[in-house]
Parts: sequence; C-alpha cells; structure tokens
Amino acid sequence: MTVFLLFFSYSCFSQEDVVLNEKNADEQHFEVLLRKLGLLDTSFFDQSSASFRYGDGRQIVEMATRDGRVVGRLINHVYRDKGILFSTTSLTEKQLGSLDSLLKAYRVDTVPSGQKIAHWPIGFDGATYTFAFGCGGDVRISSYWEPGLVDLPEAKEIVAFTNALAIALDLDKQYTAFKDTWPREGCYLIGGMTTLCFAGNPVFLGFSGSTAYPLGYYMAKRFSLFSSHSHLLLQLSQRFNTDNETNYFQVNAIASKLFLIKDGLEDFLKIGFQHRRILLGSEMYTVRGASVAYGFSGKKMSIGIGGEYLKDDLKSRSGLNWYTNYFGLKIFDIDAQITFFKGQVNYELGAQKFVSWRSGWVSGIHIRLFTEQFYGAHQFGINLGVAL
Repeated sequence: MTVFLLFFSYSCFSQEDVVLNEKNADEQHFEVLLRKLGLLDTSFFDQSSASFRYGDGRQIVEMATRDGRVVGRLINHVYRDKGILFSTTSLTEKQLGSLDSLLKAYRVDTVPSGQKIAHWPIGFDGATYTFAFGCGGDVRISSYWEPGLVDLPEAKEIVAFTNALAIALDLDKQYTAFKDTWPREGCYLIGGMTTLCFAGNPVFLGFSGSTAYPLGYYMAKRFSLFSSHSHLLLQLSQRFNTDNETNYFQVNAIASKLFLIKDGLEDFLKIGFQHRRILLGSEMYTVRGASVAYGFSGKKMSIGIGGEYLKDDLKSRSGLNWYTNYFGLKIFDIDAQITFFKGQVNYELGAQKFVSWRSGWVSGIHIRLFTEQFYGAHQFGINLGVAL
C-alpha cells in the first residue's frame, strides 16, 4: 500500500484550488446524501487523513489512511419513498490495491470539475459523478453530469476511470446483491433518474383491441414458482370482431429463474397457446397453435429460441420461433416474436411502458402498442390497462 500513500502525497500538492468553498447544486446534494448516511460525522476528511471518495448516485466508494493503515468501504444506497436504504461493505486489501492503481493510472484528481469545463452541459436529471480528494484537512470536490453523454476529452477520462473502477470492485454485482434485499413494496429512486415501484404483485387488467379485432381485454398475473426466486407470469388476451364473427384468444405462460440464476443472468421458458377465427379473402379459417421458447435474460435484454406449431382447416405447419424483449431504453420496452415457416413469416412487434401511479387501488398504468403479421394479414393494436 506504499503506492497509495505516495499518490496522495503527490496529489495534495498537484491541485489548484484544493479547497472548493462554493459548491454547485450537485455537490451540495452529495453532501446532503452523506449527511443522511451519517458519513459527514465520521471525520473522514480529518487533519491526519489522505482520503478519496467517489459517488455515482447509487454507490459511494471511500479510501483513506488511518494511523498508517489504508482502509476503504463501499456504500450501496437507494432512496425509498421518504427514506433511504443503504448497506456498507469493507474493501479488501486486493480491492484497495486496485483502487490505488486506478487513481495513479488515470489521475482523475487533475480533471477540473464539470462546471469549470467549457461546453460541459448541465442536466436536470440523470446521473452525476462526484469526486472528493482530501489531504491534511483540505478537500477538493468535483462533479460531472452524465459524462457518458458528453463528447469532451475530460468526459472520456472520467468514463474510462469509472468503467475501470466498476470492473475492479465488481460494482454492478454488489449493487444487484443489495437490490435483492429491498422490501418488495413502495417506490425506489435509483441513481437520481430511475424509479422502480413494487405493487405487491398486482393484477394487470385492461382493454385490448386491434384493426382486425376491435374489442377485447387482457389480463396478466405473476405467481411464485418452486421458490421465492422463481416465478410464473400468466398472460391472457382475447379480442373480437362482431361484424364478421372473427376472434382471437391467446394465453402465455413464462416461467423464469428455473435452472440458472447467476450474476444478473437468468433463464426462462415461454409456452403459448392460441385459437383464432380469421377471414382470408371470403373464406373463414380456424387456426390453433402452440409455441415454446427457452432462453436467457440479462440486465437489459432477454432472448429465447424455440418452435411453433399451427394447424388450420387445410393443413398443419411448424417453424422456428424467436422471442426477444429489450428493456434497456429509458422511454419504453421493446418486444418481438417471429416465427419462420416454409414460405411464410409470422411476427408481432410491440413497444410498452408502465407508469407507476399509486392512487387508491390503482398502482400503475400500462400501455402497449403492437403490429402483427399473421397468415399474410397485417394489423395494428393497443393494450391499455391498469395494475390493481
């Protein structure tokens, strides 16, 4: 750990304006967070310490010298309703060594605060990265709003350091483990921008209609399966067209976390059944079918591959089924299901959004827009409902 001591000895005398008396709004917010966590009362930046602190809205990393020893910790935190939840983990000697090496290699202590860098934007939401360097009682604080969205050399330096830090300390895995301990009720504000609400396993119920079947409904409900980790999602949808007596009925069962639960990766099995009366030209057909897909879900995407079997009044057919769901966008989630038959492709593409709205017996609003091609016929539709 000698390198760590040498780094801070150098950094103490390499800064201009080491003491930052006028803090911007983000830095003041960071101080408020530290006070709520009880970290301002620990004399972390006292007269005898060489110290480093970093926060990104979800986690805080600290390292300091204490009586000739190097100590450090990781604090995971999240705002919950009107309070805050957090957990603290001590950094190992190996992690402290890695952190020291990163500080020496990237020298983020020499990067001016974002407010002092020309053309660095100031946002009203999103993540802000805050750094604090302390030496002999003096403290330098700097903050950077969404450096990953800023095309400046200084931003690239900050992003390179934070990415390397996340890998060295396995920050994503640490936060996922912390997230698994949250009570499954109430709303959580993650990283200053993402709101996650648990509604006590609600029932989704609403209107479903399309250009081919204008009237209908849909329902969805999640159940525990085998253990508290595994679960089964049941989805049911039915639509009608009273003018030509066509109709559509579908039920899906999606079982998750069956055999694999590891480092943010889990498996799932999707089974679906459908029954349709469709009008092709002047002929009415009844189509029945079943599909199955097995795949894996990560932090932002799930992909499954399987097969689908359809039987109508004339013949039966089978094809390769591909299912995916992308939930890495901030605005909405995207889902797609495509089946390749010989001489025919059926597909359904959708974009959906859930908005938390805790009012009486309603805990949220759900909307999904979709387009479909089935047996060569196209249609557009919408699901609009509430979580109860």
